[in-house]
Amino acid sequence: KIIWLSGESGSAKSPVAYTLAEGFHSNGTLAASFFFSRRHPVRSTTERVIPTISYQLGLRHWRAKEAISDVIAEDPSLLRPERSRYEQFTRLILEPLKRLKNVWKDAKSSMVMFLEALDECEPGESNER
Repeated sequence: KIIWLSGESGSAKSPVAYTLAEGFHSNGTLAASFFFSRRHPVRSTTERVIPTISYQLGLRHWRAKEAISDVIAEDPSLLRPERSRYEQFTRLILEPLKRLKNVWKDAKSSMVMFLEALDECEPGESNER
């Protein structure tokens, strides 16, 4: 499920998203988050999104950590920025989430992932991989 928060620039979408993320973190249902920002070069491109989300998933559950560690041990270059975002997403996020599907389903609680301020992501070649 996707919830899309949209509105004009300056309409307080970011504070709402931060408040929601903090609430989900507090009640243990925040799986991962990434907040884009033009003011922070590391957070203004897609280069760090997948590794960050993957790292947070690994912190969240040992099965995800195991899956992510195995993939990185098998192919350490997967973390390099020039690698395909599709391949990074599939191997570092999607496959670990598949391992957690039944675990989180049995817990009867929804897990939430936040990607916020996508409009803050700078256009460029590195964001198109």
